[in-house]
Amino acid sequence: METSNVKRVCLAGLFIAIVCVGTMFFNVRVPATEGYIHFGDGFIITIAVLFGKKYGVLAGSVGSAMADIFLGSAHWALFTLIVKGAMGFAAGSIKDYTDENSKIFSFRNIFAAFICEIIMVLGYFIFGVLLKGYFMTPADGFGDLSQFEYGFTYALSSVYANSVQGVGGVVVFGVLGFALHNAKIVRFAR
Repeated sequence: METSNVKRVCLAGLFIAIVCVGTMFFNVRVPATEGYIHFGDGFIITIAVLFGKKYGVLAGSVGSAMADIFLGSAHWALFTLIVKGAMGFAAGSIKDYTDENSKIFSFRNIFAAFICEIIMVLGYFIFGVLLKGYFMTPADGFGDLSQFEYGFTYALSSVYANSVQGVGGVVVFGVLGFALHNAKIVRFAR
């Protein structure tokens, strides 16, 4: 392996670990959704904006899915892999941060953060309908509801908690992005 390839592999591993630990370090369980609110989204957005979509996708998808597995929500891991990977891709595609002389608080970077959180809320809503309505049938049946109605009702209950997490993710991106930008951390990845 060339030195640059070794550096890329090390950075990818580091970013995956940062997202995983950032997700696990502070999380609040939400029993109604069988999930948790965490700050990992802010790390995904920060990595994608500062270092690009390849790192954003890899760190977001793998790091977040690992956190789901470690925190006992393995039934969400595949869906998390998709949703968080999409977030990293979106942030890395929309952002306009190119080097330490760029502005971290540009319109496009803030827009990217909000788009990521919309992807997260909608993604978990759609996968919640599938998971609860079709893949995980309750032991006592659906009562008077169809599979779709049951899944839809369950997924709808997660929108508020995921929106709170989304706002937290944007705030974490603002704080962390500002700190890392001022530390000129991007130069170490070049």
